Amino acid sequence: MVKKMKKSRVDLGVEFARLIGCLIVIGVHVSLADYVNNYYDMSRGYINCLLADGVSIFWLITGCFLFKNHSYKNVIIRTCKSVVLPAAALSIFCFYLGSFLFSDVTIINSLRHSFNDYLDVIKDFISFNPDIAGTQHLWYCYAYVLVMISFPVIDSFVTWMDEDVKREKLFIVISLFVILINDVSKNEMLEFSLHSMRAAIPAIIEIIYGHILYRNKDKIISNIGRNKILAIMPTLFLLLNFIRTLIISKILNKHIVYWYSSFGILCGICVIMFSLALLKNAKHESKGAKFLLMLSSYTFPIYLIHYSVLNVLWKYDYFNVVFNTLSIKFSGVMLEVIFTIVAMLIVFILTLIVSMVVRFIVTILKKIMN
Repeated sequence: MVKKMKKSRVDLGVEFARLIGCLIVIGVHVSLADYVNNYYDMSRGYINCLLADGVSIFWLITGCFLFKNHSYKNVIIRTCKSVVLPAAALSIFCFYLGSFLFSDVTIINSLRHSFNDYLDVIKDFISFNPDIAGTQHLWYCYAYVLVMISFPVIDSFVTWMDEDVKREKLFIVISLFVILINDVSKNEMLEFSLHSMRAAIPAIIEIIYGHILYRNKDKIISNIGRNKILAIMPTLFLLLNFIRTLIISKILNKHIVYWYSSFGILCGICVIMFSLALLKNAKHESKGAKFLLMLSSYTFPIYLIHYSVLNVLWKYDYFNVVFNTLSIKFSGVMLEVIFTIVAMLIVFILTLIVSMVVRFIVTILKKIMN
């Protein structure tokens, strides 16, 4: 999701996967609830499983390019500019205007805060636990910062692992086995979560997977065949999520399979490999490629802003209006699918427009300051 690359390092396949990941993240936030009248709805559950692993895709993508640069200083500077500053700006904005935008509070009361409110913000910041209205999704940014702080250790391990392919294979086998055992334990063994190091540690594993995958992408595509990958990966993605839906319906514990699970890693790999194979020979000069690169350049701003846009739409009950409108012509599974797609595209387009406006304003301010 975090995008900061030199032109020479742009890979259209990776950018396409980045865009898919962005849409999936939005999709899981607008999709219908799994439970209807305390009953687990299999079709809705399946749709939510298909949309569960956007963040896993982004961690894998991070691994594709992270270890090209071994300078800790550059990594920290890039992280501060690309992640910390935008996340801090959004947090400040939501802290003062969130109550006004997301609920029925006057702008004056929204701007007012007690001394305890400021203490709570500091406490949440120190504990790497975003809790300001409209910023809960920033757990990803907090985890990203923790990962980058740990970069020298991770980089040393990856450098050591790259020296021998057997080490790569051993890492994959051991880490995947441990994650599988954690899945069986219903996440009680490792207790992965979206908070602090419990989010950063599994993220590091996925980042290393992304590095291994991208490092060997040409060999994988050559050995398996591009056309076979284009056929196998979507099929495997759908099958894995079907199995995941069945497991959820039986054990009624989606946390185990939604966040940092063996399913998440495998499904993320399916998306990455499909994208790499699909656009392996694509030309960067084509209009389609330029449009893709333009959209992918906004994926991180869209991620930052989309939850605020969602909060505004929820405030005015907009999605119920969309659902009721669509239900006039559609019903059942078809209604669920079409609603999810339409709602996802509406939020994506609105957030893209807001992101473009914000980027334009920032560009103007930079010119004025210079």
